[in-house]
Amino acid sequence: MSKCVKCGRETVDGGDLCADCRNAELVYGDEAEEKGQTSAEFRGSRKFGLKRGIIGAVLSFIALSFASSVIGYAAIVMGVRLGSLADKTGGDGIPYQTIEAVLIALTVICSLISEACLVIGIILGTKSIKGYKGQVKAGYIKPIPTLVLGIAAVALGALSVLLIFSGYVFLIIGLAV
Repeated sequence: MSKCVKCGRETVDGGDLCADCRNAELVYGDEAEEKGQTSAEFRGSRKFGLKRGIIGAVLSFIALSFASSVIGYAAIVMGVRLGSLADKTGGDGIPYQTIEAVLIALTVICSLISEACLVIGIILGTKSIKGYKGQVKAGYIKPIPTLVLGIAAVALGALSVLLIFSGYVFLIIGLAV
């Protein structure tokens, strides 16, 4: 029998890791090693994956904020195109074509920022949910905050996708008029 390279216990199948360390490696990956913790110290923490969940939820919220801007700017472009601005100029006499071009640029910029944030937020949210499932499957303490933040990140990201799509629909309708 050989010994586990992480904890020194004997392995049953002659592998490099014992069953506990192999399971911890599958659940936690390299996260425990980066912190200098052994698998036994890191396992079972209620805070497991919490940072990932918080970052994912915050990024998804930022994505939602920018996605709201996308739909707002696109609606204003549609209003400018439909002639709802009575004199077809801005408050300082700026032609509506200039206003429209700036609003389209803002729509695209907000959309790109939102898309970048939502992709990262959804990935981190999904990893948080998987980390929760791994903890539960391994029989450790359930990191409920990690699960809640993971679900929030994925839900906010999905809502951001819908808002961006709606904003593009408004923009296309506005430009088609």
